[in-house]
Parts: sequence; structure tokens; C-alpha cells
Amino acid sequence: MGQRLTQPELEERIGQLELEVERLRRTEAALRGSEEKYRLLVDNAEFAVIVTSLASGKILFLNERATLLFEASAAEMAGLQARDFWVHPEDRDRFLADLSSQGRLTGYECQLKSRGGSVRWVHISANRIDYAGEQAAFIVYNDITERKRAEQELRKHHEELNAAYQQLVAYDREVRQNYQELAASQQALRQSEEKYRVLTENASDIIWSVDMDWNFTYVSPSGERLLGWTMEEWKSIRPEDILTPASLDQARKALEEELSLEGSPGIDPSRTRTFESEQFRKDGSILWVEVTAGFLRDPEGRPNGIMGVSRDITARRRAGEDRNRLEERLRQAQKMEAIGTLAGGIAHDFNNVLMAMIGYTELARREPSGEGREELLNQVLLSCDRAKNLINQILTFSRMRELEKQPVQINPIIKEGLKLLRASIPSTVEIRQRIERKPAIVIADPTQIHQILLNLCTNSAQAMREKGGVLEVVLSLEKIEAAQKSQAHGLDASRYAKLTVSDTGHGIEPAILARVFDPFFTTKRQGEGTGLGLSVVYGIVKSCGGAIDISSERGRGTTVTVYLPLIEAYGAAHQAAKAEIRGGRERILFVDDEPLLIELGTRILHSLGYEVTARTSSIEALELFRVRHRDFDLVLTDMTMPNMTGADLAREIMAIRPDTPVILCTGYSEIMTEQKAREMGIRSFIMKPVNRSDLGTVIRDVLDAQKK
Repeated sequence: MGQRLTQPELEERIGQLELEVERLRRTEAALRGSEEKYRLLVDNAEFAVIVTSLASGKILFLNERATLLFEASAAEMAGLQARDFWVHPEDRDRFLADLSSQGRLTGYECQLKSRGGSVRWVHISANRIDYAGEQAAFIVYNDITERKRAEQELRKHHEELNAAYQQLVAYDREVRQNYQELAASQQALRQSEEKYRVLTENASDIIWSVDMDWNFTYVSPSGERLLGWTMEEWKSIRPEDILTPASLDQARKALEEELSLEGSPGIDPSRTRTFESEQFRKDGSILWVEVTAGFLRDPEGRPNGIMGVSRDITARRRAGEDRNRLEERLRQAQKMEAIGTLAGGIAHDFNNVLMAMIGYTELARREPSGEGREELLNQVLLSCDRAKNLINQILTFSRMRELEKQPVQINPIIKEGLKLLRASIPSTVEIRQRIERKPAIVIADPTQIHQILLNLCTNSAQAMREKGGVLEVVLSLEKIEAAQKSQAHGLDASRYAKLTVSDTGHGIEPAILARVFDPFFTTKRQGEGTGLGLSVVYGIVKSCGGAIDISSERGRGTTVTVYLPLIEAYGAAHQAAKAEIRGGRERILFVDDEPLLIELGTRILHSLGYEVTARTSSIEALELFRVRHRDFDLVLTDMTMPNMTGADLAREIMAIRPDTPVILCTGYSEIMTEQKAREMGIRSFIMKPVNRSDLGTVIRDVLDAQKK
């Protein structure tokens, strides 16, 4: 037990304690006053202050400036962890590492991301302190965003000034260099002008220029040599004096498109136009030229003239025309070669038709009138139609004419072609066919389909000439999807007629396979072919928008596949035209030099209800029409007649009464086509033989069209 204090000692100790308590009271009061001053100072400071726990990250204190900087109220920030916002995520790890290792940070600059998402630059001072018994970070944020922005603007301005200075230095250097080169270039310019003068005076091409009113301002001496006008005459020549109307229109359209476009001074070579044109020489003859021309522009880029070069290409054009004529002759030779191949089949087929016509006619003569006789006569008519179609095929295939693409159903063409081929192909070759029953309608000329089939089958048959074999022809319909394009020879997704011709012949060597579509390439002996067969097929298929593929294996045969794009069936509209035969009561002038056809035609027209006046002489028919031109509603005339052809008769009739509808009919003509007839004003052009139904339909259509 300790020593008991005496009364005086106890009173002295109590007095000391009272003094200590008073000192502590005064100290506490001073501390409260100091804290109040500190809080007042912090709350009104121009910088943001926060105190956060280093252990929990909890915000222990923040001033009002901090709520503005972080775009959140004190209550909102109380629930946040300081690491969520106090430093931008890009700088957070560096900030914490530096604060932990050093205990304080002074003059630390970094980016800060507020709760609202905005990013600002701040200057940070931070100390590690003891706050209410807890280790905390006392952080002062000073917003320096404007200063940073000013620094960036200043840096950018400095860079721009430096770049401008560098450009100025370079420009000065360039000016000095240009100035030094100017004297030398003046001499070079004088030499260039002299060279240009010599060049233009001796150029084989015509160099020319016109102003915006198309007045010639310059023509090189070659203009006189090639076209015949003197240099003085060129001053008064207008473009219409030397250009055909079509060429002048083409030139103006090609060049005037540039008027609406802006350009640089002078002439821009990338904006010149090139086209071919016909030009008149002074003597009236034609010169073909290739013109390259463009607008001349003033310093503001406005067009103030046209400059061009005209190059004589007359010889090239003639060579091209000669080449086209030669190619046409070669194609015709190939077609006639095909006709020769089909000759046996044509004779065989035609004899069968004649035999049917003769046989059924003899039976009809012996048959008493009634259903039996009518049935026999129907068979005669069917045989006549068969003969008509066969003749049309021969004429169409052999005729030298422009191709007339139209919707054509290829199923019957292929069947008919195979019938004709049978007689010309060795009996050791077996023909197998699988023809799709659904209509395969494509846009083509019927002749082209004949040529495709004939060339492919002839080649296959010749490959099996020595040992025989099987020739298979398959026509099917195939739909190509978009995903198949790369495997289908680049064809678009659509429906196609697929014609496959395959044989079991000797095949084709791989080295030769790549050349089989080349013009004039052939492995046949001299005199056996033109070498145009497969190249013709290739051209036809491509012109129809299709594709062709060939595969072959030596000793095992060859397969050629042709794809032709299908079109929608037009059968309904086509069949509607073959509805009930419609006649009428109009007056018809009928002209033909064959009395038998006059009698037959008159009976047919009477049976349709028409009033008919017939003549076997075109001269007599014309004289009759001169006198009675108001008595006829339509003229039906043959083409080939003595003294005056049907075309000449039609021309004279339409000169007398222009609104007269004329129908021209012919069995065969090399000088008249449907297109030429329509260009003359003839309303319809029909080929003999024509049956009652077709004749009635044509006449009715022409007369009805006349009334509209």
C-alpha cells in the first residue's frame, strides 16, 4: 500500500489537478476555435479538399469546392469509395503507388474523372495524416484545366508558326530557284515554240481550235492537205460545213457536257473526249477521223474555246469493214457447211412429208364425203405445215441476214434438229435424247439454236466416226442459286436451260482443250471444216448471256454443257393470237402473178367475208387503184412479180393515198425483209405459204389498227 498523503500534500495535489483541468479547458477551447477557423478556411477555399481513409477508402471529409469539382453532392459522395473518382483511371495506379511510397505528394498533375463523366486536369498535393485516430489521405485538388488548355493552344500555335516559318523558308528557296531558272526557261520556251510550229506545220493529224461560237481560230496546215480547204478558207468555214449532221450532233453532245463542270486554266488532258466522226472533204468525199478534244479555259477556269486533234482513220475503218465482211463470209461458209451436213436429213424428212401429202390426198379422193375424208384432208394440212416449217428452217439457217433475237422455245428446235442429223450421222453412232417437256424459252435467234446443236453434235459424231459410240443430248431446266455463282461459270442466280451434248469418242488432249473455242482452230484435216464451229457456239452463248463449259478425258469422250437464261413463258399471250378466226366486210385489192394462187386466195378471202378484187398484173392493179383508190380498204400483194415488184407497187399506192394499209407477201426474197418493209410504211410482211387462219389474223389486225 502506498504512502498516505498528508492533508497539505493532498490539497496541493488537488490544486495542481485543478490547474491542469483549467489548462486543458483553455486548450480545448482554443482547439475548437482553431478547428472552427480551419473549417471556415477550408470550406471557403478556391481549391477542393477531401480526406479519405487509406484503409477503407471511405470519405471522411470534403469541402463544398470538392462537390463542384466531382459533380456530386456531399451525400452522394459519402456512399462512394474514393478510388472511384479521385483520380482518372489512367493515372490511379501511379497516384496510389507514389502516395504509399513517399507519404506525401506535392505538385502532382494528373487527370480527374468526375462522377458526371467529365475529365479535368488537376494539380494535387496529398499528405498521409492521422484523422480521428485513423490513417487518412489529406488531398488538395487545384483545377488547372484552363491552364492545360491554354498550354495546348500555345503549343499548337507555336507548331503552326513553326510550320508557317518552314513553309516561308521553303517558298523563299523555291522563289529564288525559280528566279534563277526563269532566264534559262525563256530560251527553252522559245525553242519549244519553234518546235511546236514545225510540228504542227508538218503533222499528219489536223490540229484545230474553235471559240465558243464554233468559229475556227486555228487549223494546222494538215487541214488543207487532208480536207482540201486553204488556210484562208478555213476562216469562214463552220463545223456544219465539214461534219455530217450525226457527227456534229455527237461532237456537240460529247463536248458540251463539260460546260457545267469546273476546271483548271488551260486544257486538262484527263478531261478530253475521244470519238469517231465523219468529215466532208472540199470535193464532197468522206474522211473518217478520230477526234480527241477538250475545252480551253481562262485563268478563272471558265471555258473559252475548244481545242482538238483529228486523226485520219479512213484506212482503219475500211480495214475493219473488210474484216467484218470476211468474218460474215466465214460464218456463212460455216452455215453452208452445216447445211451440207444436214442435206441427207433434209432430203429424208422432205420425202417423208411429200409421201404423206401424196398418200393422204389419194386416199381422200377415193373416200366418200364425210368424217373419214375430212380426217384425211386434215392429215394433208398437217403435212403441209410440216413442209412449211422445214422450208422455213432451211431458209432461216442459210439466209445471210442480221440476227433477230426473240423469245423462242428451244425444245422443238432441238427435237427437229436431231431428226435432221440422224441421216447425216453414221449408223454406228447411237443417238440418245432426253428433252425436257416443260417449255424452255430463251431470247435468241432460232438460227443460233440450230447452230449450237448442229456444231456440237457434228463434232461429237466425228469423234466417234471410226469406232462408233453413243451421242447423248439432254435438255433440262436448272436453277442456279446465289451461293453457286462461283461454281457456275460466274452466272447470276436465275433459271437456265441446260443443254448437254456428250459422246464416247476419243476425247481431247489437255493441251488442246484450252484452245477449242479459238477462231479457226481445228484438229480436222484440211478441207473438213472452217475451224469456226466451236468459236461460233461460244459467241452465240455469250451474246445470249449464257455460259459454256467443256470437259474431256482422253479415250473416254467429251461433254459440252451450255447454259442459256430462261424467260417467263409467254404462251398465254401467244396462244390468244390464235383464237377464233375473225373476218370482215372490208374491200381488198388482191395482187399475185400466179393465177392458181389468185383463185385460192380469192376463195379464202371470200370465206372470211371480205369483198375481193383480184389482179394478176401489178401494172393493171396500179392503174385500177389510181382510178378507184377510195374503193379499197386494204391491198394484199405478192413481192416477186414481173414488170413491177410488190414493194414498188406498195410505194406507188402509198404515194397516191398514204393512209392505205398494205400487206406484202412473199415465198422468198433476198432483197426484202420485215424490217425493210416496215421502214417503207408497209403494215405487215408475211411469208408463203400462209394458211387461212394466219392470213385472216394478219388482215384483221392491220384493218383494226387502221381504225384506231
